[in-house]
Amino acid sequence: YINQSNVYSETGDTLNEHITIKKALDIATAHKDSSMERDALNELGIFYNKQGLHEKAIGDFQASFSLSVALHDEVAEVNSLVNLAIAFKGEKQYVKAQNAYDRGIVIADSLHDAYVKAVIVDNMANLEFEMGDFAACEKNALIAIRMSYQVEEKEIRVDVYALLEKLYEKEKRYPEAIDYFGKLAALKDSLVNEENLAQINEMNEKYQAQIKDKQIKTQQAEIGNERELNVILGGGGIAVLLVAGLIYFNLRKTARLNRVVSSQRDKLGKQSEVLGVMMKELHHRVKNNLQIVSSLLNLQSLKLTDTEAVNAVQESKQRVQAMSLIHQRLYKTDDITRINMKDYIKELADFLAVSYGYNPDNFKLELDAEEEWIDIDKALPLGLILNELVTNAFKYAFAGVEKPCLQIGFKRNGGNIELQVKDNGKGMPRGQWDDKKSTSFGKQLVRALCSQLRAKEVLDVTAGTSFIFIIPEIAA
Repeated sequence: YINQSNVYSETGDTLNEHITIKKALDIATAHKDSSMERDALNELGIFYNKQGLHEKAIGDFQASFSLSVALHDEVAEVNSLVNLAIAFKGEKQYVKAQNAYDRGIVIADSLHDAYVKAVIVDNMANLEFEMGDFAACEKNALIAIRMSYQVEEKEIRVDVYALLEKLYEKEKRYPEAIDYFGKLAALKDSLVNEENLAQINEMNEKYQAQIKDKQIKTQQAEIGNERELNVILGGGGIAVLLVAGLIYFNLRKTARLNRVVSSQRDKLGKQSEVLGVMMKELHHRVKNNLQIVSSLLNLQSLKLTDTEAVNAVQESKQRVQAMSLIHQRLYKTDDITRINMKDYIKELADFLAVSYGYNPDNFKLELDAEEEWIDIDKALPLGLILNELVTNAFKYAFAGVEKPCLQIGFKRNGGNIELQVKDNGKGMPRGQWDDKKSTSFGKQLVRALCSQLRAKEVLDVTAGTSFIFIIPEIAA
């Protein structure tokens, strides 16, 4: 039941996950199996922690720890103490969490378990950050980094780098924050590279095994043909011998050609798979680089005092995010050249709504988008156009509007793609958009992107503001 609950956990089936853990606990209790009861209590506590039910988790972890002590199982004791500390932290019982970590370190030292100690020190640094004890947080974070090298555990450094970036940004130590953000991005890239290399090696092993299998089958077929020829030779007929010889040599020639064709096909398939992995890595790197740019803009905005400058930097950050979302989708799916515009539009609109303080209680988003897959050459400019129009609506359209509503439509119509963005605001003055001398960067960007896409633009300001962009499919 414990193993079954782990499967439910991975699939997000929390109801059955809880049921199976409880069944495991009931069985262990009925059979008076203290070891299994301890494990079931620990799993139950982890489940409650994930659900935010930290008070329930505390009780289960304390019971699990008591059983571990009774069983003289120090490894399980440390495990229960770490989980208990996390639950105490969730309940903001920071002193108790620190005590649990301290006891865990003592046991880890006695076990000479450097990995567990590194994990605990990392967790302590995160706890101290939440408590506001930044000096202690920095000290333990730096210790955790050194220990992570000793135990060769990169995942610990990922967590600590992220923590230090957050800590230094909080303390306005921006050069150090940028330094650790760069280290974090580089480390994440190296982990992705390792994963991709493992995938390529696995594909190569499968490819080599496939070649060997084909060679064996070919050899078996040739042996079979030779046996048939020997049988014919035994018959002694000259005419039959000549015909059989011709057939045999034709078979040999055909087999060689088939092997060449099959080998080329296999190589192309392997190259295609490797290219796919490399393209995913490329999109991942681009997304990481865009995140670095976004973080730099965010850090820069913290130093600015001029409101107009802060707003300009914020809008630039949103444009970067619009592009980043596309590359994020590309490296997370099997299709590395196209994205699902319906999902992308929803994600971008929700991000911008939150950025401008809107939520489902005070804002309505109506999305009428077909599930169209669009290649990246069109998706990027369309995403930037959408970002400008939606941003403009949130900034200017809804002032004084009781129930703000934004409608976004996306569909294919004949040989064209149509994007519509409509709000129920007061309506943009027509002359404001038609003014050719306007210095608005957003408007200039939209017009430049429309030119790139060869898009026709239709503006209606009779009831709110409605933009329709008609893009021919041949546009690139």
